[in-house]
Amino acid sequence: MSAILPAEIIELIIHETWMLPLTNNDRLAFMKASLRISSWWLLTFLQESFTDVYLVSPKYSFYLASLYRIREPCHILTINTSQLVLQSCLAHQCRSITLGHKRTEVYYARMIIFNLPRCPKITMLFRNFAQNYPSWLVTRVQDLFATANKDGHLRLIFTYDTTAVDYSPRDRYSYASEHCFYPHDIFSTREMGRLLSPFIGVRRLEIKGANPCAVFMTVEACPDLEFLETDADENLIRGGFNVANARPPASCPEEAYFFTKWNQDYPTVEMQWPNIRNISAMQCRW
Repeated sequence: MSAILPAEIIELIIHETWMLPLTNNDRLAFMKASLRISSWWLLTFLQESFTDVYLVSPKYSFYLASLYRIREPCHILTINTSQLVLQSCLAHQCRSITLGHKRTEVYYARMIIFNLPRCPKITMLFRNFAQNYPSWLVTRVQDLFATANKDGHLRLIFTYDTTAVDYSPRDRYSYASEHCFYPHDIFSTREMGRLLSPFIGVRRLEIKGANPCAVFMTVEACPDLEFLETDADENLIRGGFNVANARPPASCPEEAYFFTKWNQDYPTVEMQWPNIRNISAMQCRW
C-alpha cells in the first residue's frame, strides 16, 4: 500500500484548509508545514496560496511585494520537473487578497496589485477594531482599485473576540456619545471631505460587523457601487447621515458603554469590561 496520497486528495486537503477562517498564526503554521511535506504538496500549496493570497505577516507581505521591485531578478522555483516563475504565477493566478487594516499591509498589497493584470477581490479583516473613527477611509484603500475598471470587489469584515483578555467595549462601542456614533459635523468638515477620497472602481461592497453610520460613509465613498451586502439596517443607510448616525437604545450594558472627553483616556475600573476588571484586580492583589 502506497504511503503517498493521491494528487486529488492533496489538492482537496490544501484547498479546504486554506478556505477555513484561520487566524494569521494558524495559517502561517500551515504555510511553514506545507514547505516540508513533499514536493507535490509544495507545488499544490503554492498554486492555492497564489490564487487566494493571505498577507499573514509583515515579512511575508514584504516578500510578495518585493517580487515586483524594479530590477528584481525573476524568482524561479524548481519542483521536480516543474519550473515556476513566481512573479508570473502570482500575476496570473491571483483572484483575491486578504489583509489586515494596517497601513503597511495596504502598502504591500498595493505594490502587488499594481502588477496584476486584473484587480483581485480585496478582503480587509478588522479584529477587535475600535470603530470610534472610520480609519479604513484614510489608509489609501482606494489605491487598491486603481486597475479595477469599475469591477472591484471590496470586503470589510469586523469581528470581536469578547473572551480575549485584552478586549474592552472601547473596541466596539467607543463612539461619540450615548446617542450617536460620530460627532455631528464629522461628515461635513473639510477634513472628512478629504478623507472621503472616492473609492473609484469598487462595484461590489460587502461590509459586516460595522455600525450603520460607518457603512453609510463607506458607501458614500464608492461612486461606482452597484451591489451592497451588509448586516446593518439598509433603511438606516438610505436615510442619510443623521439617521444612520443615531445610536439605537442600548439592549445590554455593554452597548450603553461610551466614553466622554473626560474619561476616554483614563476610564474608571467600573467602566471596563469584566475580564479587564479581573486583570486589574489581580494586579492590585499582587
